[in-house]
Amino acid sequence: MKNNYLKVFSVFVCLLFSLLIVDSLKNDEANESMPNFESKNILSEEFQNSPDYLLFKNECDQEENDTYPNKENVSFSDFLSAVIPEKLKIDATKNIAESKINNFKVNPESEILAKRDRTAKHYLRADGKTIDAILSPVSVHYRNDQGEWDDISTILTPSDREAYLYANIKNNLKSWFPLDVSMLGIKIATPKNELVMGKNLKMSWVNSRGEVLNSKEFKKTMPIVNQNTITYLNVIPSIDNQYIVQEDKIKHNIILNEKPLIPEGTDFLFFGEEVELPANWRIEFDQNLTGLVVLNENNEVYLEIPAPQVYEENEVQIMADANFASFELTKLNAQTNKYQIITKVSAQWLNERTYPVIIDPTIVLNGNTSGYIWQDYERYYSPSECGYADITAVTYNAYNNVSARISLNRYYSYNIGDTYCYRYYHWGWGWSGHYHTYYQRQYYQDYYKGWIKYNTSSIPDNTTINGVEFSANISGGYTSNLYTYIYSSSSPGDYTTSTNSSQYNSISGGGTLGATNYANVGQAPYITLNTTANSRLQTLLPNDYFQIGLQSGNNTSGAAQIKTFDTNASLLRVTYEAACAEPVAICKTAIISLDATGNATLLTTDIDNGSTADCGLQTLTLSKTDFTCNDIGENTVTLTITDINGVSSSCDAIVTIEDNVLPQALAKDITVQLDEFGNASITATDIDNGSNDACGILS
Repeated sequence: MKNNYLKVFSVFVCLLFSLLIVDSLKNDEANESMPNFESKNILSEEFQNSPDYLLFKNECDQEENDTYPNKENVSFSDFLSAVIPEKLKIDATKNIAESKINNFKVNPESEILAKRDRTAKHYLRADGKTIDAILSPVSVHYRNDQGEWDDISTILTPSDREAYLYANIKNNLKSWFPLDVSMLGIKIATPKNELVMGKNLKMSWVNSRGEVLNSKEFKKTMPIVNQNTITYLNVIPSIDNQYIVQEDKIKHNIILNEKPLIPEGTDFLFFGEEVELPANWRIEFDQNLTGLVVLNENNEVYLEIPAPQVYEENEVQIMADANFASFELTKLNAQTNKYQIITKVSAQWLNERTYPVIIDPTIVLNGNTSGYIWQDYERYYSPSECGYADITAVTYNAYNNVSARISLNRYYSYNIGDTYCYRYYHWGWGWSGHYHTYYQRQYYQDYYKGWIKYNTSSIPDNTTINGVEFSANISGGYTSNLYTYIYSSSSPGDYTTSTNSSQYNSISGGGTLGATNYANVGQAPYITLNTTANSRLQTLLPNDYFQIGLQSGNNTSGAAQIKTFDTNASLLRVTYEAACAEPVAICKTAIISLDATGNATLLTTDIDNGSTADCGLQTLTLSKTDFTCNDIGENTVTLTITDINGVSSSCDAIVTIEDNVLPQALAKDITVQLDEFGNASITATDIDNGSNDACGILS
């Protein structure tokens, strides 16, 4: 059934491609269902004539004719309806994603635009002094072409770059997606530079000696676009190549739809891709030796590729840990600065899974906004009375720049047998001995603690915090209730080592802020944290961060069950009153000229000389804005500025009004008669034919 679906869909994408390139979507009916490309060929003539393109198009034409021979008798819209699932139809007009901030039901009209930064929005309440700051752990804004903070949209739209079909450019991490990913790669632009990922994609089965037993390259397929997701179906039989655009992040999913046929003697599945970096940039392993970091020319960590997330699509808590999924990194060419990244997955782990399975190497702008630490504890206890010692093994595995996780914790112990020891006892009459029974025990513990970090730099340090609320979003995993404790830590995340118990403990070391039950997927109701959160945030304001720690209070004797948070949609609302400096009005003189009608209008920008409002500017007003001929000369005008708290400041400016419009002289011919002495006289009014001036004629 799946193969039939893929066959039909392959026919569709080929037909769509043909219409897009050859006919430029001239048919009005097709335009109702497809993006408007303005009848523009989005691929160059050189690219259309390339051997790769022509081969792909010929394959499409043949497959289309074989599978859908009567397509000429079917309208294009009927064809679309027949072969495309509703959820895959795209609407190019939906190029603005609804802001996550609306989880808190704020009024967009009350936003203080001047207080926007990369991760925060601020809203003024009706009292004119209380502000609600909605903080996201990831970006909600990007710098537009005018340098202003604008709302991020993760929607993919038609690309204006040659050879790239779709793009996302309303983001801090811009991206372009081609027809052939393996040939061109994904183009990624940061605010500093551009790089290419995903070239020469290849899957290989490899044994423990590094010998390749079988290898396949990703083939060209026309992508399917659904909002922020682009999927290249069947790049290898039963394997899809998918990219999901998120805020500051591109999530790469290699989807194994069916259990693969694993060659005998295989130990690992490799997925390899090439990366091209700007000059003087480099990739290396992070301090945890599980993820990768991209460093710029200043040796700063600028991008991160967190440790690969490999999991069952329908049971996300079933995930391969660092023993079963990891990266290998090789520098290919020093001159061109090319690297190869291999995502390495245990063949044994894959062989025991239920499919589909997702292999996810994601790239994200540096930030370390969330993650989790997994404590794996095992203890073998033998009684010391018999001369045995306890054997305890504890490991901590840290995962940064990934979604926060908590777990239904495994806490299990059991007797594994009896030990008979001969012990001496001292009685009143002397020493004697006998056998005594002691139990050996085995203990297992699995705990996951998650953390989410928020940037608070947009909240002034001298603010009074009135309240802190938290709205979590659960993206998947354990579906039953988990009673969850919410903490705040004085340690600002960035848990870069995996064996440090103090970092694990610090996630929940700042005291409990609240607790709630988190159930199935979706947006959980926000909860008001206790006053400890207010004081902790108040204290941490100079440090520009506030961190939420998450830990479940539920235990099980079975395997740990994972619940995953959608970090992008887990928000913090901070209610505060800004204690900021009073506004200062600063004026300058101005000269304005009357127009031909004798009128002039003064603008605030004409006399404002850099007035300041620390809390945010609400209004600027002038005592006089309209001038006429009666105002020629110097005039005193008052500029009043008012901040968002209603506090005002004023200054006076001298505004000089000038009349620089020449009068209009109009004359008429007249006839005069000389007197008997041969003389005659006339006046100006005799020949004036309506001369005028807006401000009146003096003479």
